[in-house]
Amino acid sequence: MDISQQLQQTPNWSGLNAYERAKICCQLLTTLGQPIPSWMQIRQWIGKGSANDIHRAKQDFLASQQTVQQSMLSNPTGIPSALTGTLQDWWQQLRQVAREEYQQERAAWQQEKQDDAVQIQMLQQLQQQAEEVQQQQLARIDQLQRQVEQQQREYIDLNHAYQQAQAIHQSVLAQFEQQTQAYLLLQQQQYDQYHQLRQQYQQQVEQAVQSVAELQTFAAEQIDRSRQQLQETQSSTEQFIQHLQRQQANFQQRLIQQYQYAATPHSRMRRTLIRRIR
Repeated sequence: MDISQQLQQTPNWSGLNAYERAKICCQLLTTLGQPIPSWMQIRQWIGKGSANDIHRAKQDFLASQQTVQQSMLSNPTGIPSALTGTLQDWWQQLRQVAREEYQQERAAWQQEKQDDAVQIQMLQQLQQQAEEVQQQQLARIDQLQRQVEQQQREYIDLNHAYQQAQAIHQSVLAQFEQQTQAYLLLQQQQYDQYHQLRQQYQQQVEQAVQSVAELQTFAAEQIDRSRQQLQETQSSTEQFIQHLQRQQANFQQRLIQQYQYAATPHSRMRRTLIRRIR
């Protein structure tokens, strides 16, 4: 069992302060016949305490031990008087050795104290630097937080704009579908009108052809009748034939124009469609 475990078996160990624990540790080491180490080793065993508290406990413990030893030497029990001087000399030697060890430990403690002061100063500087770094980091965090909030606001604005654009897109799409349906309906109506006009045009062409055929038949009959009259009255017939030929030429010219007009596809229907579309 090590020193730390033995110390923890002390009654009410958790309720003792560092000074009391250090004195108990020195007593245990003396009982075990071990030297009292530096304050850092004692602190490691007792689990807490500053250098001042542990050194004060060591000094008080050594002083109490010295008092006990002096009492034993001044009033030895069962020791012959011849040995008393020898024991006193031996005791003085022990005191000198203890004094030298104490001075060495005190010098070591002073050095440790100076080292601790340097370390404390370094730790203070490091703490100051850490605080400066912390302030910089906090400022950076605050800046990043403001940037995040700005980005969130921008995201909300963009999302709102996107929702509006989506609504506009849906409206435009609906209008496009309506216009497409209207265009298809208009195209179907125009196709129906074109089909109806084409039928009318075909009927008009057929009627024109029939009229031309009737006119040709009539013209042939008139020519035959004129020939008969020419045979009867040759003198007056030539003038009459010339007159009929002029009438026939004019009539044929009109027939040709009507036929050409009737034979031209989509001419009348195109003009009709253009007037309706406009």
